[in-house]
Amino acid sequence: VALNSLSEGTLYHYQVCSTDSASNQGCSGDNTFTTLDLTPPVISSVVVSGITDTAATITWTTNEAATSFVDYDTDGSPYASTAGNATLVTSHSVNLTGLTAGTTYHYRVRSADAAANSATSSDATFATLVVDATPPVISSIDVSSINQTTATVTWRTQDGTARAGVD
Repeated sequence: VALNSLSEGTLYHYQVCSTDSASNQGCSGDNTFTTLDLTPPVISSVVVSGITDTAATITWTTNEAATSFVDYDTDGSPYASTAGNATLVTSHSVNLTGLTAGTTYHYRVRSADAAANSATSSDATFATLVVDATPPVISSIDVSSINQTTATVTWRTQDGTARAGVD
């Protein structure tokens, strides 16, 4: 007997029965089989957050429980590094650490379900933060508009991001 229109990745219970010409019937006990799951998980909502000079967190979701892996490198495929784990979840989060400051990274996320059907996102990029450890160089200090209770102090720096202050 061919069974049609079954659902993918589903456990089915069955019993077989036969009747002879004298109308005697014999039936088996309860049996089971599971149809194959051939559909990979669907990856969605990939987000990079918590970017610092040496770390970033990549999150995504899948429509079924699956593994969580991120492949990454500074120049894309083939990716030299992988981080993640094989725990089957639908909300994925992988922390990347030990990154280089001020660097653009290529990455992709990968998830595989319990039947080993695998899905991979397309290549994307993020950049780590730049750490500026060089203090501004102060030059051209000038004091003007001096009177009994006020004075104006002006100066220049080579760094356009420096904040002004007088001690």
